Amino acid sequence: MLLLAPMTSENKVRLERATENPMSEANLERVLKEHSKNWMSIPGVVGAALGVCDDRACIIVFVVKRSPALDQKILGVLPGVPIKIEETGELRSLPLDRR
Repeated sequence: MLLLAPMTSENKVRLERATENPMSEANLERVLKEHSKNWMSIPGVVGAALGVCDDRACIIVFVVKRSPALDQKILGVLPGVPIKIEETGELRSLPLDRR
């Protein structure tokens, strides 16, 4: 399962202003597409999305519980790529009757 967070109009504006980042949005989208499968195969990773970190475009990887070992598996693979790890807890789908 690949979790893609919806892009709100506020985040879209913030992402558009994130052009100072040496990694363009298109490059980050390519990196996200190429590496999502690998990140999702790591136990504890529940999603990944393009986002904004400190007013710059970045990739956000969502994890159940953050740990130094998990951080190394995620961050150690792509030096120079802005990645934020966000602890979310376990994610579950809502039943169809509650959507």
